[in-house]
Amino acid sequence: MKKNLLWIFLSFVISFVDQLSKIFITKLFIYKKILIINSFLNLFLIYNYKKIIFNLICEKIYLQQNILIIINIFIFFLVIYFFKIFIKEYIFCYGLSFFLGGAVGNFIDYVLYNYVIDFFDIHINCLHWFIFNISDSSIFIGIIIITLDKFKKYKIF
Repeated sequence: MKKNLLWIFLSFVISFVDQLSKIFITKLFIYKKILIINSFLNLFLIYNYKKIIFNLICEKIYLQQNILIIINIFIFFLVIYFFKIFIKEYIFCYGLSFFLGGAVGNFIDYVLYNYVIDFFDIHINCLHWFIFNISDSSIFIGIIIITLDKFKKYKIF
């Protein structure tokens, strides 16, 4: 049980840092549209309204909100269940913690504001990647950790 709390605490810290970063960025961008950090990184505040679910336009926003809330709650309980099953697989649980922390961070935005705050803009010259936030990065890192852990376990490479 204590180890489950460690993983949940790590997820909480990730969500907390994500929320703090979003508060900071929204305060920073009261008067600015873009902040150029260096030749490949800009900070660019956008409010990502989720108008599409499963690649279908959902005209009834309340229906979309309810579906996304149900899906997120299901994923939350599924990840908690995985913590219990894979408690001795530390690397896997680290990956789950990053995934859960990121998912909760974006879920908080969506429930509170009906949009997700994104602000990292990585680019090479005029080729820009998707604008993302700490939660998105955390989800990506979690998936990479879990994938590499399973590849190692099953000796795929």
